[in-house]
Amino acid sequence: MKSVAKQEQILETAIKRFTHFGLQKTTMTEIAGDLSISKPSLFYYFPDKSSLVKAVEEKITGEYIQALNKELGTTETIEAGLTKLIEVKNGYFEKYYLLVSQVEHTDALFISKVMMEVKQSLREREIEVLATLLKKGIETGELKPLDPLKIVNLLLDTLAAFAQCVRDKTFPEKVDFKNNTQKQKEVIQVFYNGLKR
Repeated sequence: MKSVAKQEQILETAIKRFTHFGLQKTTMTEIAGDLSISKPSLFYYFPDKSSLVKAVEEKITGEYIQALNKELGTTETIEAGLTKLIEVKNGYFEKYYLLVSQVEHTDALFISKVMMEVKQSLREREIEVLATLLKKGIETGELKPLDPLKIVNLLLDTLAAFAQCVRDKTFPEKVDFKNNTQKQKEVIQVFYNGLKR
């Protein structure tokens, strides 16, 4: 139990440092210093920087999927569920924007490989959650009979394109995130109108 708590503390510290100073500029020595532990103690939990980066990304994406499941589990309609998707997704995107943008703009090969694995896992988990939501809508008669996997992939690709518009800005402001969220909600409405029975 103590080990799990220490791992969580390390991850929280790493998230703060990575977000503020960047992945490439942050060293394992600095993270150990922030925690007032020795470098070998840090390596006991995470043997190298790539394993720490992967654990940080898995923590963030795991929290996102958990929040998404919670929100979608309480919605009464598919339309409300899809709107919640946008709110939860963009909430995490805005909260961790600096970390995400640093990861995407780093040239380190180990970061790229780690991120490809994490992104693939996240995409699969999002597809599973959203396909379940659409299947529920088909079963209840709220939605037309359709191929949930095809629709979910199309929807996620569309939302990713909107997110890229924010990523293309060097220093996006709060209003940029707000405008992006509003546009995505409008797209969700178009999607839903095309899917509803």
